[in-house]
Amino acid sequence: MKRCECIFLILLIALTFTLPMVLGATSDSIYVTFDPTGSIDIDLAPAGTDIGSVTAGSSAGTGDTAFTLYNNGSVGADTQIEANATTDSGELTLDPDGSPGKDYFSLETTGNAPHQYITATPANWQQNLAPGSSVTFGITVYVGQISADYGPQKVTINVTGTAST
Repeated sequence: MKRCECIFLILLIALTFTLPMVLGATSDSIYVTFDPTGSIDIDLAPAGTDIGSVTAGSSAGTGDTAFTLYNNGSVGADTQIEANATTDSGELTLDPDGSPGKDYFSLETTGNAPHQYITATPANWQQNLAPGSSVTFGITVYVGQISADYGPQKVTINVTGTAST
């Protein structure tokens, strides 16, 4: 019996020294601050093309792989596309839906990028273009009936990139 009492007493003494340490335990925190960064860097190649003659009431295009849109940034890119509302000379006006009337023209993207008519207002186009990737596409021009024999026409197409969400 004395042996049991002795073990019990030793156990009580051991608990007396360790118990306050367990009850008095604390925790602490560290704070980590960081600023995630990424860049959008889209490029188009080539910078332009000459489609040549387009007969009134018809269309002509570059082929589906004439241009390449590159995402050289470090984050995914969503793009928007738009064109001038008129040709640089102001003689023809951009039609947004592919059915150009008199003295109007339409532009359509073809190929591996989304097929859509280009408008004078920025519209969502190629979405979620991964960093380091690219997509090929072409441009088709539709010309309505014309009221004069205009000279060569030039129009600018703009593509803008933002970070994919």
